Amino acid sequence: MKKSLLGFVILCAYGTTAVAVEIAISTQANWWTQVAADREMQEIVDNVTAVPVQRFSAGEHDALADWVIAHTGNGVSDLLILCGVLPNTLYPAVNLQPDGSLLELFVDAGNCVINTGDWIFYVGSTGINGTAALPNVMDIPSMDMWDDNTPVTVTADGQRYTPSLTDFLTDRAIHLDALTNDWYAELILALAADGNRAEPVIVRNAVTGGRIGIFFQTADQDNDPRGEVISEWINNWYLKVVADPRVAGNPDPANEATDVPRDVALSWTAGQSAATHDVYFGTVFYDVNDAARADPRGVLVSQAQSATTYDPIGRLDFETTYYWRVDEVNAAPDHSIFKGKVWSFTSEPYAYAIANVTATSNGEPVDDAGPENTVNGSGLDAADQHSTMSDDMWLARPSDGPLWIQFEFDRVYQLHQMLIWNYNVQFELMLGFGIKDATIEYSTDGADWTSLGEVELARGTARTTYMYNSIIDLAGVAAKYVRLTVNSGYGPMGQFGLSEVRFMSIPAHARQPQPADGTVGVEPNTVLGWRPGRQAALHEVHIGTDLEALAPVATVADSSAAPEDLQYATTYFWRIDEVNEAEAVTRWEGDVWSFSTAAYGVVDDMEGYTDDVDGGTTIFQTWIDGWENGTGSTVGHLDAPFAERTIVYAGRQSMPLEYDNTAAPSYSEAVRAFEVPQDWTRHGVESLGLYFRGTRGSDGQLYVKVNGARIAYDGDPADLGRALWQPWNIDLSAVATDLRNVTELTIGVDGAGAKGRLYIDAIRLYPDAVELIAPTEPDAADLVGYYALDGNANDGSGHGHHGSLIGAPTYGPGVQGQAIQLNGINQYVDFGNPADWPAGRAARSMTGWAKSSVVDPGWRWIATYGSAGTGTAMFIGMSGTDLYGGGYADDVMLADFWRVEEWHHIGLTYDGDVARLYADGVEVTSAAKSWNLTRSRAHIGRQVNDLAEFWVGAIDEVRIYGRALSPDEMAWLAGRTMPMHKPF
Repeated sequence: MKKSLLGFVILCAYGTTAVAVEIAISTQANWWTQVAADREMQEIVDNVTAVPVQRFSAGEHDALADWVIAHTGNGVSDLLILCGVLPNTLYPAVNLQPDGSLLELFVDAGNCVINTGDWIFYVGSTGINGTAALPNVMDIPSMDMWDDNTPVTVTADGQRYTPSLTDFLTDRAIHLDALTNDWYAELILALAADGNRAEPVIVRNAVTGGRIGIFFQTADQDNDPRGEVISEWINNWYLKVVADPRVAGNPDPANEATDVPRDVALSWTAGQSAATHDVYFGTVFYDVNDAARADPRGVLVSQAQSATTYDPIGRLDFETTYYWRVDEVNAAPDHSIFKGKVWSFTSEPYAYAIANVTATSNGEPVDDAGPENTVNGSGLDAADQHSTMSDDMWLARPSDGPLWIQFEFDRVYQLHQMLIWNYNVQFELMLGFGIKDATIEYSTDGADWTSLGEVELARGTARTTYMYNSIIDLAGVAAKYVRLTVNSGYGPMGQFGLSEVRFMSIPAHARQPQPADGTVGVEPNTVLGWRPGRQAALHEVHIGTDLEALAPVATVADSSAAPEDLQYATTYFWRIDEVNEAEAVTRWEGDVWSFSTAAYGVVDDMEGYTDDVDGGTTIFQTWIDGWENGTGSTVGHLDAPFAERTIVYAGRQSMPLEYDNTAAPSYSEAVRAFEVPQDWTRHGVESLGLYFRGTRGSDGQLYVKVNGARIAYDGDPADLGRALWQPWNIDLSAVATDLRNVTELTIGVDGAGAKGRLYIDAIRLYPDAVELIAPTEPDAADLVGYYALDGNANDGSGHGHHGSLIGAPTYGPGVQGQAIQLNGINQYVDFGNPADWPAGRAARSMTGWAKSSVVDPGWRWIATYGSAGTGTAMFIGMSGTDLYGGGYADDVMLADFWRVEEWHHIGLTYDGDVARLYADGVEVTSAAKSWNLTRSRAHIGRQVNDLAEFWVGAIDEVRIYGRALSPDEMAWLAGRTMPMHKPF
């Protein structure tokens, strides 16, 4: 097999020695001076000497792109450093390629990109990407970093790996709570007081291994020690932890995690070539760090184990910091040991502070010092020391009966302790406003009260270092309300007050659901999990689609449950009630959580294939082609990468399928066998769908077979020759096979003499019925401009917006009758400024046929109207080979579409919220837009600006509508006559 032989040659070329990490620095700066950037980046070059470091200036972005391409998919975690500017060669500016850019492919291949200089990826070398670029690269739509002048404090890891890093103010931090889609914080060097905003920080994708980092994302602060800190991070962490593939990584719990359950099981990712693992575990850092097989120090808890998990014996202690290390041990003959990093975590506390407490009182506040001051943290510092300012406290005099202060929680809790800071003004020791004797009562409903008895509160110290000095044991009672009634104070003034009160509760409710509350895209075979209540013996699971009618479906002993046959594309609500009949409170009703299942199931998204022939993970080793099955098919490219990584519908890869039926057996098939049979009847599945993209000149009859049952493509046979991604959806109820036991899927093309190439992607199962697009002529009522261009530029819509010919264009054969011929130099049609064409955010559509005589760099336009401001125009046209619709500086586009002397029908619709771009009747892309068109000019063959952006070639049948056309109408205008499959 030539592909197998090629893979063997590649493997031999690399051998078994790991390729060294390399570092590239793009020195072009923004947000800080170029002089400072050059200086700091040179420090990195001078300080990092263990691996190659190469600098690329602003004039070397093409060479940088070559470097990125060469270091994508090479099996090494290479590093790219940016200085506030993202080169256009890596990510086309103004987000023109939101998916599949060289930068995204580089990160998704397991490499690392860091930025120093305000807001990573915001500024492109030829335009502004804004806030959209980072979400595009990370595939996290909500990712942002608005944080001007946020103080961050150096963490223990920051002190360990970057000793030159000091506390500073960041403008753009990573918000840790925004990390989704398999991203997590791998290394936090400095952290804000809220525990959520981190910078510098390295985040990692657990699936791809890619990393993104930020260092000193501040503007105009050129004296920051950027070069020193980044050099230290590279030398002390990146080259030791990341770049050395032989050590263990990706610890779970994450390094420095807090609130870790006491029954936690430790896990990690094995280092390269590790055969076994030595696990060290203890409560003293130096013991865990210094221990070895020859000196175990009582912390070598497992030696030479094969599993990448370790379950500590017995439950851990409450609120204790544990340290652990995993050494990776090679197999014979050397049994080399690679010492791991020491990780740490802190176990859960016994009780937790209750948030969202409301305080009320029957007393008359003194100087507006209301009871809310006892629960709002006013006057407390980070060390729980209270101020001596009276405005931070509660002070009141009785108004009707004994004075009381009442605390209300958001639900019933199992109460552990009440921590009290008594009144603490500067002269409290003379005034005696603090409460001395009090009665404590509790209630679940605010009506029926039970006394916990009388208590004596310790006096405030009248110092700013005052910490709580009264701890009231609440004995684990269940309560939603607690009331403190004053019996006496420390003085004779008849006024009484407190500084702060904090309630500690034992976690009795289920919490921390998995999937997290509100998660979308959950697989319907998911196993639900949660962190159990402390004293729960059983867990009652309630789940359903009606929030108001959740039914119990199971009672389980473990904190997990697998609901039966959840449906795709459905939102579920669920609740866990914690049950223990032996306790005073036998049931703790949980919160209601929700999740939404995935819109579809994946049969094959082509993402899992690699170029490892020896490992058996190439695309042609799963999809068996003519090299083995004797048909005319060839799956994958002959040279690595074997899967297609440029022409893709979704994700990073698609399957190239070349076919040649000029010889027997006159058909071509790619066949995938499923090792584990699939059940296509579960989760509400109704349809099998896939996307295919044809190539020019391809022909034949496309089909699929499920367990040998053949289904022919029922669309236009010419679709195989269209270089567009097109959906094909199959009604599974019509497939004559046992869909509960699908063992084989075939994609084929038959027809004697047929040849061509297809790209296959996104093979999915949908819970939707198949729908077709039926080409339908649009109603002319909303046609505000129509130009047949049959020898003139007259308006056939009846609105009288006739065009003026500029530069003496000519006419030639068109798609229908004649078409206008434009020279690309000075010829176009001018319509003035039609007053009744839709403007602002009004719905509108623009369509036309066009043929380009040249395909080279530069903007060229079929039809345009509006003005030359961001989002203030509407147009269709091209730039190089790319198809564009706009917009103006805020466009939608399809890459690599145009070829010389080919007629294409182009359409653009806007409904006030979403723009949709069509090519030859197929919707090729869409995006939410806030276009606000301002009428100024209207042209065929030229943009609405004063630049020389003229069409070269022919244009025919241009139409403007005062509404957004439907896919059915757009298909009719494109000359389609057969039904087309509607995307799900």
